[in-house]
Amino acid sequence: MVEQLRTNDKRDLTVRHLRRLGPTRLSQHVPAVLQLLESHIVDVREAAMQVMGMLTASALVPHVPVLLERLDADMSASVRRAAGYALERLDKADIAEHVPAMLRALADSHFEVRCAAVDVLTKVKGATLAPHAPALMKLVEEESDAGVRANAVKAFSLIDETSFLQHYEGVLLPLLQHPDGRLRTEAVIALRLQDADRLAKHVPALLPRLNDFNYGGDNLAVHAWRTFGGLSAAVLAQHLPAVLGPALARNTAYLLRATALSVLSKLDAASLAPHAPAVVSMLEDPSAKVRAAAFDVLINLEPTLLAQKVPAMLPLLQDPNEEVRFGAMNTLAFVDAASLPVHVRPLVRAFLDGGCWEEGEKEEEGGGSTIPSRRVRISEALWRRFSDQSTDLSFYRSIDISI
Repeated sequence: MVEQLRTNDKRDLTVRHLRRLGPTRLSQHVPAVLQLLESHIVDVREAAMQVMGMLTASALVPHVPVLLERLDADMSASVRRAAGYALERLDKADIAEHVPAMLRALADSHFEVRCAAVDVLTKVKGATLAPHAPALMKLVEEESDAGVRANAVKAFSLIDETSFLQHYEGVLLPLLQHPDGRLRTEAVIALRLQDADRLAKHVPALLPRLNDFNYGGDNLAVHAWRTFGGLSAAVLAQHLPAVLGPALARNTAYLLRATALSVLSKLDAASLAPHAPAVVSMLEDPSAKVRAAAFDVLINLEPTLLAQKVPAMLPLLQDPNEEVRFGAMNTLAFVDAASLPVHVRPLVRAFLDGGCWEEGEKEEEGGGSTIPSRRVRISEALWRRFSDQSTDLSFYRSIDISI
């Protein structure tokens, strides 16, 4: 079967068939595949290298010297690229041993080979990459292909050392304005290495990216909001009014709306109050993830202000999504207890309908015994606070509830 890789009209079909064999059965054909790497025909060597890239990490380890030789010296860029992607199959520890070879590949004359090498480097732990930060930054500065530059920034970000980012700020910060979205995205992610105080100095450059919808849908904006969330609550409170509205618009991706809400949840009660109407409106969002995230924000409101939002929260005790029901139940437990009896009917109906009472769920405790789940405990806490405040027993009697 492997010999059919030599045949032009059967090569692609044979590669697909070998892939379907699975790594275990495929390993039986490795000797024959290695012989094909010596072929004088480029397409044969490339197909053989693609097959090597289908092996498991452990099966590939004995053949790493062959792959490195091809990565360094094969005359064909397509074979060198395939060798790079085959090496990506290795475990992180094994790749770490061959970082110098990957760095040599960063100087390859073909951008596809350089891209493959950087992709492999992104799997390595940051501590291993740290000594090679200058080489990665040189690639960021001098590389002509934006995709390779973006991957180099991605690898650099894995170093996770604030000192490195500070040293190379002059290279990375201009990338926030680069016309290529991949570079803007990776630069935004790299900024997360900064602590809150230093990140605050770069807010003017970061703010336009919060509503940058010009790459990958809203992917870039989502990453920007995650970086933005690393700021202190005081700095967030200062800038959120200007940027929150576009991020919560219904024509954005649900993940962007949920991420923006998660950042908003970091504010204290006083700073959060002006945003309460916008957050309440998100309880009607079509995405359950966004509705649940809205409760994570509302729970931080001052209790008396939160009590004013109870009518908007009560319907979500019957939400079809369990996490949303739990969010509603959990948030209602923080409402000013004195205001709960006003809502006696919808609350009791919710408990009777089971919308917020997950009675069957249990958590394992040491020794094999079980304890009530967190949902049950919150249900009980909410029920006690509600019943302790209510003096009107007639409605309970009318629906045969014993208290």
